[in-house]
Amino acid sequence: FVLVAGADGCNSASIKAVPSDGWSFGSWTVQAGTQNVSGITFTNASSAETVVSLGADYNSGTSITITANPKESTPPSISSFVEGTGSNEGKLVAAARDEQSGLKEYAFSSKENAEDIGVDEWNVLSTAVTEEKTVTYTPVASGNYYFYAKDSDGNVAKSGSAIPVSVITYENYYENNAKYYNKTALYIGTGTYNLPDLSDSQEQGSSVHRSAYVFDGWYNSSGE
Repeated sequence: FVLVAGADGCNSASIKAVPSDGWSFGSWTVQAGTQNVSGITFTNASSAETVVSLGADYNSGTSITITANPKESTPPSISSFVEGTGSNEGKLVAAARDEQSGLKEYAFSSKENAEDIGVDEWNVLSTAVTEEKTVTYTPVASGNYYFYAKDSDGNVAKSGSAIPVSVITYENYYENNAKYYNKTALYIGTGTYNLPDLSDSQEQGSSVHRSAYVFDGWYNSSGE
């Protein structure tokens, strides 16, 4: 279409962007050759359907290019979220991918909504990755943890379920005949948690005993 700068009735035109499936409208840019253009306005630059106008101060040549920049609207895909085993025991392990704009941020959080996750809780990758990315996290507090993945366009995916994490505290714990007072350990998931072997059959003074004392039993101080 032809626009006449500053001429009422001839200096504006309606334009509309129609994104492909899986994408949404992001922004408009205007260029004359390789240079950004001034003197051009949009009635709503954040809308896929708007009106572009050439002001009387436009002086960037006779040919311009108006481009609708899309952004991805499909969230990343979370392929797994599990409690770690082997070398990852005591950790939460997740894998996700985003083949469009790329995976850019992730978070392990006990918060149920992505909007409640603080900026400092998100882990930011140095570059967006389109291949599957596996990440780990060692919890430091009890809670039901979810995994969140965010792509470069801000779309967020959340794991379908949470993994429970409990912090177990051993009070008045001795090791190598030295008192730890309170020693903590993580219990991740819902399976069986094996408590340390403190049976009476062990020799007194071993790595988990206090000299001249024997193990007498466990008790639960949480009241549950």
